[in-house]
Amino acid sequence: MRYNASQGRFASKRCPEFWKNELGDAELLRDYYTKRRAVFVALDVEGCQDDRARGLSGVTEVGVAVVWPVAAQGDQPMTPPRDLSLEAMVAQQNMWCYSFQIRGRQRSKRSVRHTPSFRFGDAQWVDEDELEAKMVELLASVRAWCGHDQHSGQPPPPLILVGFSMDQEFRFLNAGLPRLAAAGDGSFAGWLDLQEIVYDLLPSPGRRKPGMTNTLDALGFTARSIGPSCATVQHCAGNDAVREMALLLHILHHITAAPTTMPMATGAGAAPPKLVLAAPLTFRRRRRHKKRAWGKSRPGPRSQYPFTVAVCLADRSSMRTLARDEHALRARFAAYQPTTSAMKADGSRGWLCFRSEEDRTRFVADVDGKRHHGRVWKVRAIVFDEQDHVTAQDRKMSADRRKPGNEHVQETKQKERSAWTACVQAEVDALSPGMALLSMEEAS
Repeated sequence: MRYNASQGRFASKRCPEFWKNELGDAELLRDYYTKRRAVFVALDVEGCQDDRARGLSGVTEVGVAVVWPVAAQGDQPMTPPRDLSLEAMVAQQNMWCYSFQIRGRQRSKRSVRHTPSFRFGDAQWVDEDELEAKMVELLASVRAWCGHDQHSGQPPPPLILVGFSMDQEFRFLNAGLPRLAAAGDGSFAGWLDLQEIVYDLLPSPGRRKPGMTNTLDALGFTARSIGPSCATVQHCAGNDAVREMALLLHILHHITAAPTTMPMATGAGAAPPKLVLAAPLTFRRRRRHKKRAWGKSRPGPRSQYPFTVAVCLADRSSMRTLARDEHALRARFAAYQPTTSAMKADGSRGWLCFRSEEDRTRFVADVDGKRHHGRVWKVRAIVFDEQDHVTAQDRKMSADRRKPGNEHVQETKQKERSAWTACVQAEVDALSPGMALLSMEEAS
């Protein structure tokens, strides 16, 4: 979401002046992060089922995460957030995490079973009319923790509101919590939408803006940090707020300057290099239905990869500590020249394919039970069955009697149908004398 004065939702009657203070530039964001010692407050709202919902009428949960200015120092060495679990990152940053759930309100009938629990503490149940007071009290506690005294005359540390695709949060703050968005209250000095920041930092942005799951996946975060997709499991607002903070910290520590592809002038009139976000993976454009040779399961079709081995660590732990994905696993054993690779999403098992039986035998002899890259590996050669693998779709098509060449299927079905009809007729004939006698007795 970007601030646009020409849009009706940003009119002065509906929108407070606070929304004009957008931190939409990466340089301005880094200035607040390193020099002004800003406090970043991530906000996520869950439960808005209808776009026409206003305020708290469709909200069931509010998640908040706070990153302190003591951690916002560019000269401090810091472990990249993608190399840590979310729990380790919260402990490293001394982050405050909250999940406020509105009492008596359920997101849907499947919420109780399919909503993940809050991973960073206990969720707080509050009434609808108490939520705004709770949020104001929380921001006052943040300023008090930073050492701000209202009677000292010193300016308070700026609070920056952080979100991802903030359309729901925009409606929620304006209608449900007007005190937090009011300019006179001074709760937040500015706001930023991480989706817009990531979109602007992409080397070659497309038409569609990346989502949270796609962004974390492209930046190399673990599967547990990414979390499930909204299409399969409903999200927890508190967990999503922590994910937004992980994305923010990663952006601020991994912004690099790259030359722009547009023609530039030379000398004093040269354009500055464009700031881009270094992503080890590419952002998914559209889901491809055709199965590739590499992925999250054994490479296929199996007839094209007969010399395959299954690899895992001897202690059955995740291989993502050594290889982030299937490409990194293949690079770890590049000396054996594997043709392709695959690895499960959790990193528990992987597959490597070779050109010949000799290459596979040599790899098994050198790696199985041996220590490589600081860990002991377990390798198993997969024996390929010469029989062609028949898929479920192939079996269905072969049994379709309407297809040309399947006349024998039609004849078999006709014989079975005739036999069933004859059996039913025999049972009816056996019962016919008894039914006739019963009818005569009823008539008499």
